[in-house]
Amino acid sequence: MALIALERLTFKLMVDRMAPFRFVLAQAVAACYAVAVGVVVLRRVNLSGERGSMQGFPVWRLAMMAVLDMLHLVPMIVAAADVAPTLTVLLLQCSAPFCLAVSGGFCSRRYPRKSVLGAAVIFLGACVAIYLPISRLINARATLHDDARSHEYDPVHLRGDSGDYAIVEGYNTILYVLACLPAAVSTVYKQYALEQHGRPVDAHQLSLGVTAFEVVFIALAAPAAYQLQFLGRHGDGNTHVGQALRDGWRCLVLMRDVVDIDGYPVDAECWAGLPLVFSYVVATLLVNTLVQKVVDQAESASVYHRAMAFSVPTAFVALCFYNEAEWLHDSFNVFTVSGLIVIMIGLRLYHSVPEPEDPRDSFDPPSPPDGKRYGG
Repeated sequence: MALIALERLTFKLMVDRMAPFRFVLAQAVAACYAVAVGVVVLRRVNLSGERGSMQGFPVWRLAMMAVLDMLHLVPMIVAAADVAPTLTVLLLQCSAPFCLAVSGGFCSRRYPRKSVLGAAVIFLGACVAIYLPISRLINARATLHDDARSHEYDPVHLRGDSGDYAIVEGYNTILYVLACLPAAVSTVYKQYALEQHGRPVDAHQLSLGVTAFEVVFIALAAPAAYQLQFLGRHGDGNTHVGQALRDGWRCLVLMRDVVDIDGYPVDAECWAGLPLVFSYVVATLLVNTLVQKVVDQAESASVYHRAMAFSVPTAFVALCFYNEAEWLHDSFNVFTVSGLIVIMIGLRLYHSVPEPEDPRDSFDPPSPPDGKRYGG
């Protein structure tokens, strides 16, 4: 649980420090994860001779999995910088009700009533948690019709010339929730693809293949991801996407500040970018490995579900102490605490009865709370 909390904290630190280059950050995370999984595969082959089996698995299915993962990872990273720290943990739990809805709607899987009720309660808890940013968004949009420069409703949440931050925060909070939907579709599709394949597949090699495709797709989607960074802001920045891409990689790799910082709505702390990316990827791999061992050694998935459920309040508490002062009120208030309580009740109901599919049947190791291989 402490490791998952560290992974969540590292994720938030990473996206905030590299805020103007989040689209580059998505590329870096996917690339580093691909390299890390590749090292694991090579180590297994060299030391134990385990080569696994990927013969006959359709390449186009790998590409489809990568597209779905990209549609989750890119919006999640882009939106996270403008989402309150504790909400980055709470809102990820929406993957559970989304997954249930997708598998039940498109795969005709039937779930027990307790699971359906638990999914509904989880979604209700997420709605409670986002009350403040959504109410500020509604108020800001209403005020905008009267006076575009009036910020009396919330003068604290303004950041320089980047526009009305209440609108930015609200839109990105919604985007962060919506990013859980392709994650749910990806989970269901992976289970379906493995069932259709009908033969054992090496988990690490399949994960490596999916991630390799994802790196390519994220690079191709860079222009759209760059524009997505300006969601809710006035204008789309003063820097061309090509220049922003070069500046972002220079900032990340060389860890040197960008000279023409006026072209970006917020500053980047380049010295922290690469170390945080490495730390985040390593933490995610450790979480996946430890959770896989828990599932393999347990007679059922109950231990896994309990560990994942209790990691939510652990990460919530850790992110309450996030060192950005302006986030204190947004992270810890009656709505986020109430949302946490409701979500915990929902998780208890959701996992109180066995699911139609055992999580060990999935090709990926059981993932952190967001249902994604990289956690974040």
